Amino acid sequence: MVPTSPITPGPTTTPATTTPAPPDRIAVNEIQLEHHDGFDRVIYGFGGIGVPAWQADYVAEATPRGRPTALLVAGASILRIVFYANAPAKVGLPAYGGTNPLADAKTPAITEVHLTTPYDDGAQPTTESFIGTTADRPHFTVTRLLDPPRLAVDISR
Repeated sequence: MVPTSPITPGPTTTPATTTPAPPDRIAVNEIQLEHHDGFDRVIYGFGGIGVPAWQADYVAEATPRGRPTALLVAGASILRIVFYANAPAKVGLPAYGGTNPLADAKTPAITEVHLTTPYDDGAQPTTESFIGTTADRPHFTVTRLLDPPRLAVDISR
């Protein structure tokens, strides 16, 4: 059994967030998709120290910070996950090098997952992920997984 620490109080469709971590110490370096009874899961793995602060909310389009145009994300809704203090180059960590966008037919609640390149405006470096969902704004839960530190986003079916 993987130890967990719930972050959202339960399934929600409203924005959720955590407090920022110390800057420039973490990088998303892994994304996995999993199928479970009643929900599908996106797991983000990190290089560096701990799990970054994050924000989760539904958006009308997938326009990454610092970019003039939106990404094309398949699905009925788009759940955006913003990771704060996420600058792999500043801490000498490799950035995510896997499939992007990532999709798996075994996770029917999730159409695809996009990860943007890190954006640093000089104040707070961020990386964004956009999750396409097959349903319109399904409930989601964000959970911190421990040993190793990861963040799980569960999308209800």
